[in-house]
Amino acid sequence: MENNTMSPQISVIVPIFKTKPYIEKCLDSLINQTFRDIEIICVDDCCPDYSSQYVNKIKKNDARIKLIRHPWNKGSGGARNTGILNSSARLLAFVDSDDFIEYEMLEKRYAKSLEKNFDIVACGWAQVDTQDRILNRRPLKHPQLLAGHFFDKVSQHYNIFNITNVACWNKLWKKSLFLQNKIFFPENVFYEDLATTPRLVFKASSIVTLEEDYYRYRNNPNSYTNTITAKHILEPIREVLESDESDVIPCWVLDSRWSARCGHLNTAWRRSAAAFVTRAI
Repeated sequence: MENNTMSPQISVIVPIFKTKPYIEKCLDSLINQTFRDIEIICVDDCCPDYSSQYVNKIKKNDARIKLIRHPWNKGSGGARNTGILNSSARLLAFVDSDDFIEYEMLEKRYAKSLEKNFDIVACGWAQVDTQDRILNRRPLKHPQLLAGHFFDKVSQHYNIFNITNVACWNKLWKKSLFLQNKIFFPENVFYEDLATTPRLVFKASSIVTLEEDYYRYRNNPNSYTNTITAKHILEPIREVLESDESDVIPCWVLDSRWSARCGHLNTAWRRSAAAFVTRAI
């Protein structure tokens, strides 16, 4: 699918930080997408390992690739925000630089988004190891979901876990969801997706899911996401509490699938976190 207009159809945002062993695989999966009408915005978040050198090398041969360098480290959330604000397309995709995607992922999600002008198109994902071997598959099996169906009949609160996972990277987003609602990722906060995706879902008018696991999420032993502490979980909760979408919080925190995110933390702490949120709202 090609577009003759000046602006691409999809802006793919890639935060880069300490992923030198994986950046080539990641960008190869983007450059060779069957859907060609994209721009690839790589954001160098002050990489100490020269991960962005490969980007400099290949962007000379592909005008779709842009490289933006941060003057100081802003974390993955800040890098994504930089990508959003410098994007040209009306649709956004996020790919972490130690992950990669199947070559048809963008084409399939773009085609689906056009069917009913969906705000969000989510797909399944598979976890892979450092050698790209699949560890487990996570397909999505929900049909089309409209805003009125997000409501959880038991809790009477919006529950993102009834729709899809909380990550931003397996979804195609309308950029207007971010800009019109002034929702961005918090900077230098662990698990920034937890502070952002539920709020965007809360504002969305329509979501659709694709069962296929097009995204490859790498189990990177050096990734900060392999470290979970009470501080890491409470930071994104505080971000949401300070937003205009704090109604998403109660069932989100109490949901058992959310608890699994901090499964190694003791039960007493999880209860304390839930109590903290309940008091705050």
